Amino acid sequence: MIFDPNVAYVILVVAFILEILALSAPGTGFLEFFAAGAMIAAGYVLFQLPINAWALIILVAGLTFFFIGLRQNQRRQQWLFLALSLFSFWGGSVLMFRSPSGGLAINLGLAGAVSVLAGGFMWFIFTKGIEAIHMPVLHTTPNVVGLEGMSLTRISQEGTVQAGGETWSARSSTPISAHSRVRVVARHGLTLDVEEIKD
Repeated sequence: MIFDPNVAYVILVVAFILEILALSAPGTGFLEFFAAGAMIAAGYVLFQLPINAWALIILVAGLTFFFIGLRQNQRRQQWLFLALSLFSFWGGSVLMFRSPSGGLAINLGLAGAVSVLAGGFMWFIFTKGIEAIHMPVLHTTPNVVGLEGMSLTRISQEGTVQAGGETWSARSSTPISAHSRVRVVARHGLTLDVEEIKD
């Protein structure tokens, strides 16, 4: 059973997806290790079978349709290219390998189900990633210049203040004792210039 090309085909597709996920979100290396091992094992079994090299053209076309679809703005065009991509993946998968008797090595129904599930999953991952990239920034660093706060430490060349609900590094041209009321007069990155508020 372990040498069944259908089983090896499923393992190969899963390994490919794991490799894509591992590359997009590197972790400890365990995911990459197991994905590479699965791909090597499945590839070894599958490449014992006669290969129709021309079927690679169909698979490449499927990838092309997939990424063209991701770039479309209209939902109808996206679905069209996704359908073309899935059909190409299915066709390329079943035509890539021949059984020793000369027939198809991969089950048609299995290839269809795997193509839809794998292609749909990758479509979801890529579209969500693209949406995240283009999502407007909802949180910006607050403008703290002019706010009043409290010195948490003594401030001279450096110190710490509480202002705008956050803790900041601070400096002052004149020494300020701890627990004094201060006003922010300028900001330089994550460091604030402050002055003491005299009562």
